[in-house]
Amino acid sequence: MTSASSVTTGALRKSAAVLLAAITVFALSGCGEDENETSATGGGVGGSSEVESDADTDADEAGDADAETVSEENAPPLTGEACLHGEWQLDNGSFTAMLESAGGNVLSVTGQAIVTYNDDGTSTATFDKWTTVTAQDDATATMVRNGADQATYTVSGDTLTTTETSGDSVLTMTMKSGSETITMNAPHEPYYVGTSTFTCEGDTLTVVSDGAKSVLHRGR
Repeated sequence: MTSASSVTTGALRKSAAVLLAAITVFALSGCGEDENETSATGGGVGGSSEVESDADTDADEAGDADAETVSEENAPPLTGEACLHGEWQLDNGSFTAMLESAGGNVLSVTGQAIVTYNDDGTSTATFDKWTTVTAQDDATATMVRNGADQATYTVSGDTLTTTETSGDSVLTMTMKSGSETITMNAPHEPYYVGTSTFTCEGDTLTVVSDGAKSVLHRGR
């Protein structure tokens, strides 16, 4: 006869496998963008040999600042591939919602998952103590991912195709059910080629892959 503990642990393993698949989808289909830094233009000093008064200098600097503000306000927001380039951090709340919509009982998602898209067509997904805790019946599963994975990507319209080239991140899973605890390092998933759609506007990036939606926010 199969013990209740064994049944629960088996169900938990299945739940963990589903969560692992979801994490894989995110890691290989996230997005990034370069932050546009606007260099400040200092108050200009004319070439006249006469010394400007403090009042004139202050007025020039104020005028330059106003002109810069107007220029920034009138600049159209980046969209599409131009918006994609750079660094993006996953919104853990959106990832929680995505897992729960798939039927998962998520207790918490913490740590950082950051995806960087470079303008040379390469990408890096970096994980820093990115931890997901789920529960099922009297069992819990804790998954912690650290390290970085490398990929290449192409963009066609709103379609993003990602090809993983190096998988160096490590996923550690700890499953507890009653007095039983199992900890293991999950083998890295097979290198992945996937297609997703994305919407990138300003500081928000939304990625949809196989019906699962993730939201990321611009990093540095």
